[in-house]
Amino acid sequence: MARLSKVLLGVWLVWMFASGSAFAVVREIDLGVLTPGSVQGLFGVLPIGVETTDTYEFDVGGTGLTTVGASAVSLLTKLGSASASFDLAAQLLEWNGSSFVTILGTGITSSAVVTSADLPPANGGGNLFNRHYELTITATPTGSGIASYGGSISAVPEPSLSLLVIGGMISMVFLGRRRLTNSAA
Repeated sequence: MARLSKVLLGVWLVWMFASGSAFAVVREIDLGVLTPGSVQGLFGVLPIGVETTDTYEFDVGGTGLTTVGASAVSLLTKLGSASASFDLAAQLLEWNGSSFVTILGTGITSSAVVTSADLPPANGGGNLFNRHYELTITATPTGSGIASYGGSISAVPEPSLSLLVIGGMISMVFLGRRRLTNSAA
């Protein structure tokens, strides 16, 4: 029986290495709660020839819709030669109560990725850090050297809120000026 177990283990290991799934790397990073105006850095060093997925988990705070934007750029650095780039695949996902689903229009693949979506405030989900949203960045760099990427994710307040605040300030200036001119007369 022990011999059969060893044979089955050997067959399974050969299949894992042949399919490449033995080399896949998945990392989960907690960004906490993104509030309007906040920015978080994204950075990863990736092994050459290995598919790597970095999952950045976050919640959105505040009131109303918040535009969450993410950008990342890849770089393959080789000693003594010019740097090159490799493709990154990025997408935003949302917890729907039972699984994470891609937010429509946020999936992109390029050496420089930019994606965004208007997201409502939400918290709690089914990932390691119990967050409602995820940004995944996946890449399989090839060649030699050091493969890395860098970027940021930020939450931008709803434009109507800014317009409301600016409108209120203009109204206050107008009323204050009117009172000054009335008291001088």
